[in-house]
Amino acid sequence: MKKFSTLLWTLLLIALSSRFAAAQVKYRIGLDADKQTYRVYMTSTSSYTGNAGRISTAQVTILVPHGSGSAQFTVTNLQGKVVGSQSMTWSQNARVNAPTENPAIDYISFGFSGSASPVLFDIVANQEIELFSFKNTGSCLGAVTLFDNQTDVFQTPNSQNTNPGNQLTVLGRGPGNAYTGNYGTGASCSTTVADLTASITGPSTLTVGSSGTYSVQVTNAGTASTAGIITVTAGIPTGLSYAGSSGTGWGCSVGTASAGTTPVSCTTSAVLASSAGSTITLSLIASLVATQPLTIAGSVSGGSESNTSNDAFSQAVTIQAAPTPGIADLNAAIVGPASLAPAAPATLTLTVGNVGSSLYAGTTTTQTLVPTGLTYTGATGTGWTCGTTGQSTGTLVTCTSIQPVSAGGSLPAVYINVAASTGQTTAVQLPVSGTVTGAANDNVANNTYGITIAVSGMPTVSISSPTNNGTTTTSPTVSGTATPGSQVTITGPGNTILCTTMASASGSYSCAVTVSAGPNSITAIACSAGSCSLPVVSTFTAATTTPPGLTVAQPQPGPTTQPISGAATPGSTIIITGPGNATLCTTTASTSGSFTCLVTVPSGPSSVTVTACNTGGCTSQPVNITGISAPAVSISSPTNNGTTTTSPTVSGTATPGSQVTITGPGNTILCTTMASASGSYSCAVTVSAGPNSITAVACSAGGCSSPAMVGFTAVTTTAPPNLTVVQSPPGPTTQPISGAATPGSTITITGPGNATLCTTTASTSGSFTCLVTVPSGPSSVTVTACNTGGCTAQPVTVTATSGPTSGTADISTTISLSTKAPNQFEAITATIIVTNSGPDSATGIVDKITLPTGQPVTASSASVGTFNQTTGLWNIGTLAAGQSVTLTIGLSAATGGVATVQSEIVASGQYDPDSTPNNQQYGEDDLAVACFSVPVDLCQGETFTFSITGSFTSIQWYRNGQPIAQATTTSLVINQEGTYTVSTNVNCPSGGCCPLIVRLRPAGSCCQPARCVPFVITKRTR
Repeated sequence: MKKFSTLLWTLLLIALSSRFAAAQVKYRIGLDADKQTYRVYMTSTSSYTGNAGRISTAQVTILVPHGSGSAQFTVTNLQGKVVGSQSMTWSQNARVNAPTENPAIDYISFGFSGSASPVLFDIVANQEIELFSFKNTGSCLGAVTLFDNQTDVFQTPNSQNTNPGNQLTVLGRGPGNAYTGNYGTGASCSTTVADLTASITGPSTLTVGSSGTYSVQVTNAGTASTAGIITVTAGIPTGLSYAGSSGTGWGCSVGTASAGTTPVSCTTSAVLASSAGSTITLSLIASLVATQPLTIAGSVSGGSESNTSNDAFSQAVTIQAAPTPGIADLNAAIVGPASLAPAAPATLTLTVGNVGSSLYAGTTTTQTLVPTGLTYTGATGTGWTCGTTGQSTGTLVTCTSIQPVSAGGSLPAVYINVAASTGQTTAVQLPVSGTVTGAANDNVANNTYGITIAVSGMPTVSISSPTNNGTTTTSPTVSGTATPGSQVTITGPGNTILCTTMASASGSYSCAVTVSAGPNSITAIACSAGSCSLPVVSTFTAATTTPPGLTVAQPQPGPTTQPISGAATPGSTIIITGPGNATLCTTTASTSGSFTCLVTVPSGPSSVTVTACNTGGCTSQPVNITGISAPAVSISSPTNNGTTTTSPTVSGTATPGSQVTITGPGNTILCTTMASASGSYSCAVTVSAGPNSITAVACSAGGCSSPAMVGFTAVTTTAPPNLTVVQSPPGPTTQPISGAATPGSTITITGPGNATLCTTTASTSGSFTCLVTVPSGPSSVTVTACNTGGCTAQPVTVTATSGPTSGTADISTTISLSTKAPNQFEAITATIIVTNSGPDSATGIVDKITLPTGQPVTASSASVGTFNQTTGLWNIGTLAAGQSVTLTIGLSAATGGVATVQSEIVASGQYDPDSTPNNQQYGEDDLAVACFSVPVDLCQGETFTFSITGSFTSIQWYRNGQPIAQATTTSLVINQEGTYTVSTNVNCPSGGCCPLIVRLRPAGSCCQPARCVPFVITKRTR
């Protein structure tokens, strides 16, 4: 039974093979409009149904232009034919890049096995079936073609020992390979393509026994370079014998004669750029006299071209008997391109020869008619004289030569230059013809010559939809008419290619595009055979058919009037509604899609709805917003119209947590404090004696309050001033004496003999510092503070040394800030470090800390010694060699602008090798400067002046890093947000320069007018 079954199956296969032996399968590759998706198809000459249509195995090899890196052709999204819930499982099973046989091409093979993918479908005769598809995510390198089992130079055997051949077996056909070849011209992803043409030139008359040389000119008339193998085939008719061939880069072979023709095939892998050409020379021998002209016919193919209508060439040859001895016989041949694009130039080569048996020494005359449709532009030739005569059918070019022509020889060629005309929209065949005369007893049968040149018509194109000045969707189909077979390219704004398609045989085309909503303009151009039409434009308005997109930024808690921002489809109408569907705001999304709209909500959480609408509908998004009411403030002391001292404490109530700022005349800030959780605040100020007015404003995240104002009279106290003097450590003979006294007191320091050493005035905070010069050693001085109430004196002993007490100690200081760009009211930590780099211990170390005004001190902590916030003196005392000590000061960034912190060693008992204490010399390591910049809020329409003090030259102001035109003085008026800096002839000390940051507050969120006044910010630069 086993043998019988095997025999029966074998007989069945033989029967099936016999029945379907004639069935042929061919492959084709196509490309979708996206220029990325390729599809491979098959057709069969026979039908197979049911199990007989099962494909057992298959292989498809494609040829792609060679590339590397990101420019390589890359296969993705490989998808087999889908049948019901199953699909063919194809895989990329091999790739060979640039083999030596064809280095310009990469070979990619795809395989299918029916055992791994049991998909079954009917195969209908002559019906195209898609087998699989894939995408190229690499670059567009050129045309993709299919492997040809018969002609490809990489066929087995090859240098890579691979089998790239195409193959397909169908169960109903038997075990043999059903694949027999390809159909179609390949698939090109480029909007420019190669287009090969060929022409043949050579003598039109030969004498039996003579040889002739024929040149086959291959030209790329397309707009892209060729890719892959180029093949030229020519049929040599009986009567002519093939004697050999040559051509750079070409390899030729001759086949077996059949049906009166001997086939010659030549191939090259060279790449022909646009308008480039290559020549094959065929050597032929006239072997038989022919009663009728013989025709050498052939064609060019390959190179990834897409237009095959201009691939053929032919040459008629008359073979005559050998001439009677002793007679000259002139003949002529003219060669040139087989086809031209409109306006393209060409050179026609006219050759005159003597095929007789004796020398010809007379005048030779040629007359060549250049027909209408070609424009004559000139003629040259060694030993020739040429002229023209106008004809109704063209231009007659007459050339003469008196040069002798030996038997079997020829004259120098005549080169006739022409150009194809423009304007015609259809292709025309233009014959160039002529005659040669001259020899006595000449055989006139071979005195004529000619060539026909095909001039292609300029393509035309029109757009019928969308109609000009009409309205359509954002995804319209562009349609119209164009020259049949031409490639139509649709472009949009910026010459962006929207789609590319081919006009059908009837001249129609259509192409789906996507455009933006609103006014649009598209352009259509049709190109064919190397020439393109004039552009056609259609202008229309595109309306969206889908609801707009909408994204809303969650607003932070803020004033009851604040902006809501987001993004939506450009042109959408934005409506914001609140409780009860009340409309709070309406605006339109900008061309970039952004929008901002001011809404007013009650204090506390509120729910609003943002809606974006266009012609496609509406999109909504709910948003929670928290409104914070502007704070309130009042002044309870001093009382309005009352009387107080020149150093009153201002107190009252304000919204808990708000910052209260007290200002005096000229909007001078007198003090800043925070309202407590219970809403109370107090702040000590100093005012001048006499009538005064102070204003309080409270600010929080909800904005700023209305100003509260009181007027009062300040009277000078009748009591003598208070006085506290800080005992100075031993120091130089010139050193500061510091302390605190009643603000405004006159401070006088006297020495031995009641000599006045120094006079100053206690500041509004009561602090004072005054430099005195005393002799070396201890000195008794007296510090006296006086005002209208009397004087208070305090004796002080000052010890001065003419030099360091003993030893050497290198004392340095540094400052670091927790941030250099804090937000308003943000906490800042300044860390001051003093270091003794030795070699000896240091004694009597005093560091003077200068803090910015308007930035309240919130805390201070010294690791060694004591820090007096009033005088700014940090008495460190003794510092061992190698020891560092730290002072930490907390500040509140309450006032907008640039603020500076400075640390300087003002006293030391030892010699410092690189610094002098208390000399205010920037660049020495005992003085450090650090700055920070608090953003200044600018209201719409407001300005303020930013200025620098000191003697500077070469001043240039900058905004956002760019120089401001004509901003070269010490002051700059600022009316827009940005980051401002200044350069001068003096460099900033390390850490001593910071930019001014200006922010524009949103409309409706500015402070009250009483707070928004111009102010001066002083930048200290040394």
